[in-house]
Amino acid sequence: GTVRVGTNNYTISIPLTGDQDEDGILDLLDSTPKGVPPVITSTNRANGLIGQEFSYTITTSGSPVPEQFGAAPLPEGLTLLGNTISGTPTLAGTNRVNLSATNRFGAVGTNSLSLTIFPAFESTNAVQGLVNSPLAHTIVVSSNNFGSALRFTASGLPTGTTISPAGVISGRPTVAGFFPAVITATVSGASVTQNV
Repeated sequence: GTVRVGTNNYTISIPLTGDQDEDGILDLLDSTPKGVPPVITSTNRANGLIGQEFSYTITTSGSPVPEQFGAAPLPEGLTLLGNTISGTPTLAGTNRVNLSATNRFGAVGTNSLSLTIFPAFESTNAVQGLVNSPLAHTIVVSSNNFGSALRFTASGLPTGTTISPAGVISGRPTVAGFFPAVITATVSGASVTQNV
């Protein structure tokens, strides 16, 4: 371009690079910046259960949209395809997964995901007892790598019964009936539920 200062004209040159899209339009861009890095907007916490299908989608904001995504390390049984982590987890544990999204100019946005895989509940979901008779039922889980850090709570238990943090439902029911109780397993702020 030309700039006039007083009676003098000056020519200014700005180096540009072109990037032709599929639609044939040539985008002219400054040769130095790589654009604004994508911002990863998906939640930074997710829970899964051993033996059950899991899916998590990495979402972003910003332009241009990312062309490449990363997620590592992933728990056993899970893989990344495009921007989706999916599969069937096989090992319980809490995992810190490093997420990344890269646009066509090489600008990279990062975030982390706290992914907790819970052991599967193996105990039967039909607990039976008699009014005013002792009741004892233990919630059994598979592949519990958390040990005593895995704690249990419950809602909807019949009057006279409680659940211990270790997952033992006990007491003497005082009322007959069907009680759709919900058991919650919690570790490190993450939780899953199961009906009994």
